[in-house]
Amino acid sequence: MELRLPYDLARRQVCVEIPDEKVAGVVKPGRAKTLNPETVKRLVRENPYLRRLIGEVKKRRGRLSILVDDHTRPTPVKDILPVLLDMAGDEVDVRILYAKGTHDIPPRWLLERKLGRDVLNDTRLIMHDAYKFEDHIFKGVTRYGTPVWINREAAEADAMIGIGSIFPSEVAGFTGGCKIVLPGIAFWSSINKNHMLFISPSVGVGRLEGNVLRMDIDEAGLIAGLDAVVDFVMGVDDGILGVFIGKPVETHRRGVKLCEKLYKTSVAEKAKVVLVSPGGTEDLDLVQAFKAVFTADRVCEDGGVIVLVAACPLGTQWSELEEFMETVRVKKLDRADILRMVVDSRVEALAGGFVYRLYHILVEGRKKLYLVSDNISWKTAETLGFKPFRDVQEAVDEAIEETKGRVLAIPYAAYNWVEKPPGGYFLTATTSSVLLRAQP
Repeated sequence: MELRLPYDLARRQVCVEIPDEKVAGVVKPGRAKTLNPETVKRLVRENPYLRRLIGEVKKRRGRLSILVDDHTRPTPVKDILPVLLDMAGDEVDVRILYAKGTHDIPPRWLLERKLGRDVLNDTRLIMHDAYKFEDHIFKGVTRYGTPVWINREAAEADAMIGIGSIFPSEVAGFTGGCKIVLPGIAFWSSINKNHMLFISPSVGVGRLEGNVLRMDIDEAGLIAGLDAVVDFVMGVDDGILGVFIGKPVETHRRGVKLCEKLYKTSVAEKAKVVLVSPGGTEDLDLVQAFKAVFTADRVCEDGGVIVLVAACPLGTQWSELEEFMETVRVKKLDRADILRMVVDSRVEALAGGFVYRLYHILVEGRKKLYLVSDNISWKTAETLGFKPFRDVQEAVDEAIEETKGRVLAIPYAAYNWVEKPPGGYFLTATTSSVLLRAQP
């Protein structure tokens, strides 16, 4: 069987040959009709909630903050933002906040790809800086103890609208919604406090009910004064499959229902070898690509091999994780040590939470990690617990030879949310598709 995997922001594909008898299955996202971009623009322009909200700001010639998610998401910001700017007109003082949380500022080509050249050169565009305390205003504290410091430009606006997209998330259950505020335009200490909740057993992909980290995000967004969201459900080819507009939390939940139908699937038996590509824009850097490792972990047997194929043109983008992994190895820290360090704020919370949750792989080596990448150095890969490869065929061949097992492939593993059902071989819980190879 020849398998093609998306690579390098889906601008390329890599191919691998797997003997038919060694194929356990291929997990793919579900399909839905793509919306015409002009139809989407019309839906935004004619939405009564947005028209009323922007109209009220117009009447008092006030200020509107539009928060846009960053280059790590495929949200069609460059197509939708001009619609909102046109709706605001000259009567409204608009600020466009690039809600990148603690992410680094990307190269210009990525900003143009995300925002378009006109918006990138617009003097109203503000690059959020999560580390500049004086740029933030304190708005309150969530019930979970997270201080809500948000960007001053948004805090002082008469209305705040967020543009984002909804995908399964290991951290927040799903992306989108109030995540445009926290972490999007929050101060780093607010972000870190929220990320500490990643160690909670209630946190996980596809979980909203009882997910303390997501509940904290939603409360922070409301405290901050987020008035509306324009949330998209996107296909793996960047087509728009749904647009949801309105009040932040309830609108987000409506979008989640479609996202779940498209990206949730289930496999009944784990595989010895799990071959994953993050898919879409998710192999931009290793921070994003790690999402595929969490997906693979759920369906890989102990003693098995996870093969991650990710270009990572921006590198790791996570020096804190690299440094912490060095500390864990040198000091021989166990999971309890890491837990205490996260709780005591002695490590960047998300980096600590990642290592805590993946300790059985990254430190104990109960499942081996192979990394196929053009842009991650071998030293960095080894520091993070990977065996590095430059060629996917070599990596897969070695994994099969070492485990004597079969391969389960997930080409869009940062998008697919894979569960284990009560029975069956490879079952489809919703509309995601799994190509089957039954056990002999």
